[in-house]
Amino acid sequence: MFHPQGPTFWELARQALSSTERGYDLLAPKFDYTPFRTPPEVLNVVSTQLANGPPIETALDICCGTGAAMEMLRPLVSQQLVGLDRSQGMLGVAQERLAATPSPAAVRFVRGEALRLPFGDQFDL
Repeated sequence: MFHPQGPTFWELARQALSSTERGYDLLAPKFDYTPFRTPPEVLNVVSTQLANGPPIETALDICCGTGAAMEMLRPLVSQQLVGLDRSQGMLGVAQERLAATPSPAAVRFVRGEALRLPFGDQFDL
């Protein structure tokens, strides 16, 4: 369960006992090495399905975390890709990850709540 670059048992325990937002802020730098990250195999299947579907102009990734799904989505989106997460730490990691992913789409990150989306009906995906 524990990856050499991942969080220690104590870091995971501290995260679990913290508030959700603070816990994810603490875990953000090592989140990709936990079993909680969406597996690459899942992202690859989704990417293949979306690439064979209709064009995607705008997409919203709710609870984007460290941006793994956004990294997969970015080449498939033509205009705007928005990542929403409650944790500023997770958004920071996502911003770093997406800085190196080329695409014609503009990328934006929003700190917010999944149950109170600050957007209208403006996304294809």
